[in-house]
Order: sequence, then structure tokens, then C-alpha cells
Amino acid sequence: MPGPDVPKALTEAPTATVAEGFVLLDHPDGLALTLTPGVAAETGHRLIAAASEALEQGGIGGDET
Repeated sequence: MPGPDVPKALTEAPTATVAEGFVLLDHPDGLALTLTPGVAAETGHRLIAAASEALEQGGIGGDET
């Protein structure tokens, strides 16, 4: 369990939309990112790789995909 200095993890995926050629990520908890298409694609690849590693380490939330 995270200690007091560890930020709260998101338990719902952000919403991804497209506007004027950019990818926008928004979440009700206040997360908001604007990404170029290339950065969005690379971020997606990195997220998938990190999520796989976290699940192998026994991370929670594996049934939310």
C-alpha cells in the first residue's frame, strides 16, 4: 500500500479525444494533457509496456482493461 508521500493512483482511464490535430487526455481528477500524435503514440507504447511490467510485479487493477 502506498505511503503518505505517494500520490493517489488513477482508478479510471482518462478520456482521449482529438482536437485540431492534437490528442487530448482528460480525467475528472484534474489530469489534462495535450499531445502531438507522435508523442501520444509513443506514450501509449510506453504505458502498455509499463502496465505489463507492473502486472507481472503483482500490481492491482489487471481486470480493468
